[in-house]
Amino acid sequence: MQDSEGSEENAPGEWGRLEGATDEADAFATWLQEIVGHLTVRQLEETFFVVPGSSRTQWSRYFRAVRLPPEPLLEAVIKKLAPPSGTAQTGRTLYRLAEESETRTEAQQPAPPFEAPPAPEAEPTGEPSRSPRRVTTKRLGYAAAVAALALAAGSLAWIAPWDSAGTEPFTLDGTYRGNASNGDVAVATFHPGRIGESVGTIEWPGLSCTGDLQLSSVNGAEGVIREKITERSSSCLPWADLGFTITKGEVHLDWLKDERTAVLVPD
Repeated sequence: MQDSEGSEENAPGEWGRLEGATDEADAFATWLQEIVGHLTVRQLEETFFVVPGSSRTQWSRYFRAVRLPPEPLLEAVIKKLAPPSGTAQTGRTLYRLAEESETRTEAQQPAPPFEAPPAPEAEPTGEPSRSPRRVTTKRLGYAAAVAALALAAGSLAWIAPWDSAGTEPFTLDGTYRGNASNGDVAVATFHPGRIGESVGTIEWPGLSCTGDLQLSSVNGAEGVIREKITERSSSCLPWADLGFTITKGEVHLDWLKDERTAVLVPD
């Protein structure tokens, strides 16, 4: 039966399309579906009835990424239903990223439009004169345009701090293998490229995940690569930013969002 908020009694796995405001919210909802999607909303409500936020309507919202569940409910799900290995930490990380993206989205909401107060009526002098309000509006419009250009220039400077290195290529070429600090095996194949381009692929055999490596910045033998997972299980994040340093024939990787590291050597 269907209600205005979603499915009153969904069959397992039938949750409708994702409606998250950000990619991070959709990624967390996808993880949640993989963990508890074999249950109906009625079964979920009965299983977690003692935890706030576990009504059928709310579960439907969580699965569609309309809303994040309360953190105590997330922990209850992990404790009862998440399989061993890195699945629990993946869920917590995706939850944190979704929260941060939600905060950023709220902070970027536009401010209410500025309305200039009406100019005082000029006393008649017997001589024709221009409307004081019209002149004031023009000046305010010009000032607003200058401020907008200044803000835009500042924003561009902030999002591209490594533009000076934009013409420097990434020259690593070959296949490298190694272990992350949590024990997972990684196999990366690199090829030359420039900022914004793909410079290789990465495979996590033990996690059944593969992904693309896109160059975000480079300065000599170090920089940042974005890992975008293209085939994944619930144990893999959809993307991650990795700092890299090439030294003595090895590739050292440092995850920027958590404490994982890896050292890869020629395969």
